[in-house]
Amino acid sequence: MNSRININPFQVFKKEWTLLGSIINPFTFQAALDFLQSIEIPLENLGVRLYPLEAYSRVIEEVRRGEITKAMFRMNT
Repeated sequence: MNSRININPFQVFKKEWTLLGSIINPFTFQAALDFLQSIEIPLENLGVRLYPLEAYSRVIEEVRRGEITKAMFRMNT
C-alpha cells in the first residue's frame, strides 16, 4: 500500500501523543472465533462478553471498572 499521512513531529512532542501502528488480516477473525468455540472455552473466561449494540454506555462503564477486558457487539439485522 502506498498510503501516507503527514505528521508534525512537534505536535506529537507538545501534545505527548503516542502513535501505534498495527496490521490486521481481516480473514483471521472468524478463524479465531471458530477456534475458541472448538476448544469450548467460554468467552467470559477470557474477559470477553457479547452485548447488543444499544448497551454500549453500560459496556463502557464495565470496561472502566475492569469487569471486562473486551466487548463484542451483536448488530441488529
